[in-house]
Amino acid sequence: MHDCYYQWLMEQTTDYGMRFSQESIPRSRPSLQGGGYIEPGLMIPPPHGKLWRDILDLKGLKRSEINKQRVIKSNMMVKEAISMTHQAVKIIHDISNCQSQDETEQIIEAYKIRKTKKKRTKATATVGDKTAPRGISEALRNCDREEAFKWFASINKEWDGLNDMGVLKHDLTKEDLIEMGITTNPIPFSICLDYKFNDTRQIDRYKTRFALAGHPGNMQKGVHYDKTYAATPNQHSARILQAIMVRYGMKRLAFDITMAYCNAKLPPDQAVAVRYPNGFRRYKKVNGMSVELYMALMLNLYGHPAAGRNWDKTRNAGIKQDFSKQPWTVLRCIKEPCLFYFELTRPHTVERVYALIHTDDADMIGDSDEVLMEVYNIVKKRWGCKIVDASFMLGIKRTLHETPQETTVTLTMQAFIEGMVSAFPELLIKRAVETPLPPGMFLHKRTKTSAEDKQESDEILQAGFQRLFGMLLWAARGVFPEALVATSTAGRTMSAPTKESWHALSWLMTYMYQRKSRGIRFSSRGNKFYICYVDASNKPDPTDGKAQYGYCIMLSGGPVVSVSKKAAHVSQSASHNEYMAITHCARHMAWVRDLLTELRLESMAEKPTPIYGDNRAANLQAHEDIVTSGNMFIQLPYHYTKQEIQEGNIEIVDIYSEDNISDLTTKAYSRQVADKLVPQMTGYDVLPPPALHRKGENHSEDVAPRKRNNLAAAGEESL
Repeated sequence: MHDCYYQWLMEQTTDYGMRFSQESIPRSRPSLQGGGYIEPGLMIPPPHGKLWRDILDLKGLKRSEINKQRVIKSNMMVKEAISMTHQAVKIIHDISNCQSQDETEQIIEAYKIRKTKKKRTKATATVGDKTAPRGISEALRNCDREEAFKWFASINKEWDGLNDMGVLKHDLTKEDLIEMGITTNPIPFSICLDYKFNDTRQIDRYKTRFALAGHPGNMQKGVHYDKTYAATPNQHSARILQAIMVRYGMKRLAFDITMAYCNAKLPPDQAVAVRYPNGFRRYKKVNGMSVELYMALMLNLYGHPAAGRNWDKTRNAGIKQDFSKQPWTVLRCIKEPCLFYFELTRPHTVERVYALIHTDDADMIGDSDEVLMEVYNIVKKRWGCKIVDASFMLGIKRTLHETPQETTVTLTMQAFIEGMVSAFPELLIKRAVETPLPPGMFLHKRTKTSAEDKQESDEILQAGFQRLFGMLLWAARGVFPEALVATSTAGRTMSAPTKESWHALSWLMTYMYQRKSRGIRFSSRGNKFYICYVDASNKPDPTDGKAQYGYCIMLSGGPVVSVSKKAAHVSQSASHNEYMAITHCARHMAWVRDLLTELRLESMAEKPTPIYGDNRAANLQAHEDIVTSGNMFIQLPYHYTKQEIQEGNIEIVDIYSEDNISDLTTKAYSRQVADKLVPQMTGYDVLPPPALHRKGENHSEDVAPRKRNNLAAAGEESL
């Protein structure tokens, strides 16, 4: 076996000839003829590949899968032993520098937490028993040879793509780099391997990304780059486009810009040296010594701290140049810098296209399939592009259903939710869960913390509280607007979670899983103009005295904006809380109205937008200039609502409390409330008829009788 291995080593080649020689790897001791020492630092690979198998077959030796697994396991055990030894040495060093017993105990406790902390897989990282490999070595040494070859093809495709685009200049010594003006240390590559899934959680492709390890330890501001900011789409913009699409019967198209970041140039003074990744290292003989070779980064690349900004500037400039010629015009929105409005003037008509671009993923709607394809072809001519499934964007499945009577689009996240549950299967509750939170639950930080509480919080954090919370927040923002109050209140305990908040996340995950195929829906038969609903709780958080508020902006029957947050200031009454909430809603509505103007949809904002609230005193305060000892303390910025009313942008309208869908954003509600309001908020049921809503001027008949006394009392207190 040793002879086979030595033969295999001697037959290894590089671009410059044989990789090893009998001088570099002698077979005997220095005292014997032809003997010697191996040069320190020489990397000798383990046997693998077709050549190794051919040598074994020639010698009549059998390959043993059991032995292979033993070697892999032994290698892992050695690495683990080295890591544990390193950690032990470090903790001994830290303890030796401690000045007190308390410091020593803190270091030991921190070491225990790091040692026992479990690493969770992300919601979309696994499928079945497959987990994406952590590096090239693990990918190519996979026992499943078909799987290994798929990763091999993916890795080569990414590497060849970088070379074909001229992103990297190869085979440079340190002296060559200095001549180019690059004096900083070479930056290592970071290799990311991941599965890309379709909407049914099946593997769609094997994704490899070569990126710079551009963390602050390797690249510093002022040395390697200057500015990093790049605009990203607002979370509500995609929903607005879906509502506009069904409202006007538009078509849709989505495409991806291939290796987008690499289409941008680096500033001349920001070139960096790059080290070849493991498996791609290159060397050169200089004066009899093996010298490592490097690369120079000539174009933009993933992982560079300024990569997003460089691509953003290049993309926007390219679009402006290509679509500023007749018969095209283009507008990049100010209110949403990632949203572009294209207009094509034909002899007898004008066609529109709206494109929301998530870095390199373009999500478009337009008046016809032809105009969408014209935009795509122009962009493709400048950069490499490919059309992708428009029904799946950023983890959200968007199912379009068209009939002569109605067009609907339904947004769901079934694959993501299933992946989330597979990451935390032990938390799934076995019985039916009807609400996002247990009715009446009120989450907040502990007012006092004991040693036992701290230990409890540490255990919950180790179990993956923050990771599960992030997954739930993404799903709530995507397709579960009625769950935003749950994520908002649970997030207050992020740094020190309690058993109650851990149970709340388990409850919410189960709620979503039991409704994984349900989402939010927009319909051509829904409301043609914006409608807002706003509400606020009067139950303050005991840690700071601030209450919860929320609002929902509806279009085409579904929620384009849904918000649930804690108030920024302490209130003095229920109407004060409601008045502050109305202001927050009015501010968001101003953004929506301005965005419509930029999109040439002024007709949707010609009339004042109604904001429905169920607190009569707060609604009256918005319309009337009443200043009393009960409301004179309200801060001036909260009177922004009056300005919007005077300018004819909004109107505040009373609504029955039981019809106010924003009630779902302020507290843990009951099953009965959920059964009535959740279908309305998510677009599966019609909104309350306008005839039930009465403007704020008619205050004698504007609220439900069973609530009139409470609201009247609140009004007397405030006014």
